[in-house]
Amino acid sequence: MYQSAAASELVPAARAARWNATRLGTAVGVWIGLYPFADLAVRPKIGVFGGAGYMAGQTSPVLAMAQLAILLLGIFPILAGVVILGVDFRRAKFFAASIFLFALSIPLSYLSMSDLSCFNFVVLIDYTIACAILLVSTNVDREPLIRALLSAVALTLGVAMVAVLIDQDVVWGRLMGRTAPDYWGHLALSTILATLAMRGRVVRILLIALSLTVMASTQSRSDIVSLAAGLSVAAVLFTRHPRVHRWVWIWFAAALGLVAAFGLGMNFISNDLFRLSDPFRGAGTGFTGRSDLWRETWEIFASHPWLGVGYGQHAFHLSTLIAGHNAYLAALADTGIVGFLGYMIFFLGALCRSLLQAWKEPTGDRIAIAAFLSAFAVIGLVEPTGFHTGNSFSMLTIFVAAWVWRTDHAGPAWIFAPDRQMRGVAVAAGSR
Repeated sequence: MYQSAAASELVPAARAARWNATRLGTAVGVWIGLYPFADLAVRPKIGVFGGAGYMAGQTSPVLAMAQLAILLLGIFPILAGVVILGVDFRRAKFFAASIFLFALSIPLSYLSMSDLSCFNFVVLIDYTIACAILLVSTNVDREPLIRALLSAVALTLGVAMVAVLIDQDVVWGRLMGRTAPDYWGHLALSTILATLAMRGRVVRILLIALSLTVMASTQSRSDIVSLAAGLSVAAVLFTRHPRVHRWVWIWFAAALGLVAAFGLGMNFISNDLFRLSDPFRGAGTGFTGRSDLWRETWEIFASHPWLGVGYGQHAFHLSTLIAGHNAYLAALADTGIVGFLGYMIFFLGALCRSLLQAWKEPTGDRIAIAAFLSAFAVIGLVEPTGFHTGNSFSMLTIFVAAWVWRTDHAGPAWIFAPDRQMRGVAVAAGSR
């Protein structure tokens, strides 16, 4: 078949663009997955302090510097992608619009505070948003980059979970991992749902088995429930997959296995895994004391309804000095109605868009993102997850949500790419 010279020139360029997108996504995914290594390297073991536990694992200046170094590291692969592939900032217009109100509410929430050091958070958050805008604006196809990003996150976190299982920092039979056990539960949850975008079955199965082991060892009940919610969303979306007949049998077999597991291991699930009979963490403890924290957090919001008490500051107003264990109440207390509305626009808007995108085009990466954001929405009901820059779970949420808000436009793009063929491919990507 005859092929024009221009078209024949673009074929290898298109392959190069796909390869560059994969490399960029892999680099960003590895960067997002680096945070737990800082905890393992810097924090002392909590188990050696016995029941004193959590205070031994609080953030130290050295750990804060390590987390800051990891955060600043991310700009380098993103800028490399900008230089090589070019950018069109119109791609990020919906993301920028969705995040604007929440980003504005953070400095506003600090206006009533005399400690100006809190404004460091503003700089870090604005930097993170800028990195997300640059990545979203890069002239690449959607699928190769986000698939590579999710795969790299899963693999990097998998290595971290192997390390934490070897480290065996255990308190009263519960794996602590030199920090809060739910921290590792969040990473296991992220890994399992990110594997939905992977293509290697053997690696996927190994990562899932590893993550389930970590969840069971840390007794991360909220993550298990959120995982069930995310996988349920994925199961529904997989019914739209072109090879739906295969997935129906897979999910049917999984459902039978789950029913059998509950029937044969009810005592293990209720007492050993969910600890329902535990006098301190079981049924009748008010969600392990969370109900009292929720009431106090609501009272803090009621006393500062519009702008809140300062982003990340509500825990210092609680009697326990522990975060309110609800991302939505925390957003209300920290940033008031203004910030809460901005958070809902950004996050719930991204969740709805991800579900619609996966429903219309049920690729593995789109289903993975929809399942992950659904799980994030559920876990926010009982954990203080949210918009943070110091852990892989929140950073992955920020970047996949930003990617969901990405849009494409016809017309010429703003191209930095020095290679003529790469410029042609980038402009073609911008016209889709």
